[in-house]
Amino acid sequence: ATLRWQYWLGRSEIALGDDIAGKQRLATLLGQRNFYSVAAANAIGQSIKYPTHTVKLDKKVVQPYQDSLARIEELIATDKIAAAK
Repeated sequence: ATLRWQYWLGRSEIALGDDIAGKQRLATLLGQRNFYSVAAANAIGQSIKYPTHTVKLDKKVVQPYQDSLARIEELIATDKIAAAK
């Protein structure tokens, strides 16, 4: 079932008095990067948590673009944001 369907089914269960089933259903939507995850967190009083990933810098991958990156830094430093894009 879609996220939307699960969200509204959980909300309707809560509205009809089945708080436990509704909150459990909404809890399954938490921790994702989408509207229904945030709405579910708000509906059951949980904090909004997004998954995060860390990336390790590989200088060998960036090296071919170093001149361009330096130029972009210069443009940003001189407040030429549009040109830096």
